Amino acid sequence: MSKNAFIKDVFRDIKNSKGRFLSIFAIIALGVAFFSGIKISPIDMKRTADKYYDDYNFMDLTLYSTLGFTDEDVNEISKVDGVLDVFPTYSLDAIMKTDTSENVLKIMGLPLEFEANVNKYKLIEGRLPEKSNECVVEAGKLEKLDLAVGSKITLSSGSDESLSDKLENIEYEVVGKVRTPYYLSYEKGTSDIGSGKIASFIIIPQENFKVPAYTEVYITVNEAKKLNSYSDKYFKVIDAVKNPLEDIGDKRADLRYNEIVNEATKKINESKIELENEKNKGQKELDDSKAKLDKAEKELKDGESELTKKEVEFNQSISKAENELYLAQYKIDDGKAALESAKKTFETEKIKAGEQLNIARSTLSNLENTKISLDNRILETEAALNVPNLSESEKNRLNIQIDALIMGRNEVINGIEYINNEIKSGEEKLKLAQNEIISKEEELINGEKKLKEKKQQLEESKKDGLKQFENSKLEIENGKKDLEEGKEEYEEGKNKFAREIASAEAKIEKAENDVKSIEEPSWYILDRNSNYSYVDYKSNADSIDKLARIFPVFFFLVAALVCLTTMTRMVDEQRINIGTLKALGYSKYQIVSKYIIYAFSASFLGSIMGLVIGLTVFPIVIFDAYGIMYTLPKVELEFNILIAISITLISVLVTTISSFLACYKELLETPSTLMRPKAPKDGKRILIERIDFIWSKLSFIGKVTIRNIFRYKKRFFMTVFGIAGCTALIVTGFGIKDSIKQ
Repeated sequence: MSKNAFIKDVFRDIKNSKGRFLSIFAIIALGVAFFSGIKISPIDMKRTADKYYDDYNFMDLTLYSTLGFTDEDVNEISKVDGVLDVFPTYSLDAIMKTDTSENVLKIMGLPLEFEANVNKYKLIEGRLPEKSNECVVEAGKLEKLDLAVGSKITLSSGSDESLSDKLENIEYEVVGKVRTPYYLSYEKGTSDIGSGKIASFIIIPQENFKVPAYTEVYITVNEAKKLNSYSDKYFKVIDAVKNPLEDIGDKRADLRYNEIVNEATKKINESKIELENEKNKGQKELDDSKAKLDKAEKELKDGESELTKKEVEFNQSISKAENELYLAQYKIDDGKAALESAKKTFETEKIKAGEQLNIARSTLSNLENTKISLDNRILETEAALNVPNLSESEKNRLNIQIDALIMGRNEVINGIEYINNEIKSGEEKLKLAQNEIISKEEELINGEKKLKEKKQQLEESKKDGLKQFENSKLEIENGKKDLEEGKEEYEEGKNKFAREIASAEAKIEKAENDVKSIEEPSWYILDRNSNYSYVDYKSNADSIDKLARIFPVFFFLVAALVCLTTMTRMVDEQRINIGTLKALGYSKYQIVSKYIIYAFSASFLGSIMGLVIGLTVFPIVIFDAYGIMYTLPKVELEFNILIAISITLISVLVTTISSFLACYKELLETPSTLMRPKAPKDGKRILIERIDFIWSKLSFIGKVTIRNIFRYKKRFFMTVFGIAGCTALIVTGFGIKDSIKQ
């Protein structure tokens, strides 16, 4: 058979046994995909994280000091050979309370005046702080705080100390959300306040911190970016800078110690002077308060005595006024009695005078009538006198009669005048007496009215006086209470002053002892292995790498078993062909090469397909699975030639060796034997057949099955190991999934 015919025969076998070829292809592709995927995943994970670190200048070294860092310390650090950038900053832990929870936050500083080149932040939303009362918060996949841009947050210290002693502002407005390579993991570390676990971080302007010294210093190292930060070469470069920093730390620690001690001693001396001044000032205030209390007490006593004196005088004046009112009332009552008596007398006299007036008026009327009569007679007489031819005697008689009548009339007129005068006099006397009674009566009414007004005034004066005395007494009582309170406050103030002085003296004494007990500061220079996120991420990547050392073994064991079973069956089916080829003069190696080429083709093509899947799909799937635990950019894929070649070689060797082992035993036989069908194995009684109470209870199919198991042990164990390997793979897969979720 020519070489071309031999090759055609190989491809004809592949074509005629596609299922067998594809089974080897599929198991190798699956095994290579798992092996390469699990092997390349930690490399891609570390490569992605390293690029993320480099893009945002993640620190290579972090410096801590028990007494903090000064600008001089930072200047000396920046002079160290190999140091690229230095970023001194502040940080502290604080509490942020919400309606439903209390969270511990890591507060970190970001300078406003310049851009820091170390530990940069990836802005996800909004902007960075531009004012002292602005901040940015963590933008994570699991945002525990649920803080939106524009919301307000208030911070507290979580202890007895006020956070205002360390920060200029404790209220901030969220203006953006960021991510940082400093916190890849959702675990942010522990704290000594609140729940003890840091929930998230916020970034505030560095100028807000009122801390006297930097709490930490971040450093990047020259040439470190060119190396993978998870490699040993990287740490050799870091260690080359770390050692000189430790030497500087020892020198700067002594200087910092002397500076702290001198400054503390100066402050203690200033505190002593201030305490002495406060002591004198406080004692003076106490003395002034005591003098005021003594003065107030004396004024209260004097006021109480004066009030008692005025109360006696008031009671005396009220008694005197009441007596005067009683006397005035007596006079009014007496005047009323006299007035009633005078009225009765007046009425009696008035009746008598009326009777006399009536008599006088009657007499006056008679006299007036008499006068009229006399006037008429005088007129008649004068008329008679004027009669002509009247004798002288008659004239004399008439004249005498007229004179007598005129005389009589004059007497009547006099009588009328007298009676009129008497009537008028009587009427005037009655009127005068009546006016006097009316005057007395008005006088009594006015007196009674004035008495009533005086009584009312007296009652009002008495009431007002009593009220004033009550108010004065109440004021005195209140004054006494105020005095007692003042005394109590004085005693409290005195005791408080004594306690404060004692406390201040104790603090000064404690401060002096603290200064004496200050230990020389130490610098702690930590690399990335001190960062929890870095170490946790590396640990998870390494755990996958460790899994790659064991996990693929099951796949290749199953692949070897599948290949061995498949090729063994193929060799058994082609015994006649093998015998024919051997009879035609083909060597054992030429015949073996046919099956090796068959297995090689399936395994090589399966390896190519497995590498394509394993180097692309698996890293993405695994990285995305760990993405719920870390905040990272998209995975950076890498084609690792060494891993690809080594895995391909292993897979090819597994299948080719299995093929060689499957046909090697057959090639030892003669062509004539190979051309005959393979004789079945001799049947034997098995051990279980000798146990009658078990064997007798088995069915025919059960007996045949058990005999075949012991007859074809190779197939049995291949099945057992194959199923065991597949089961182990499935359990391991679920275990990995569960571990990632946890």
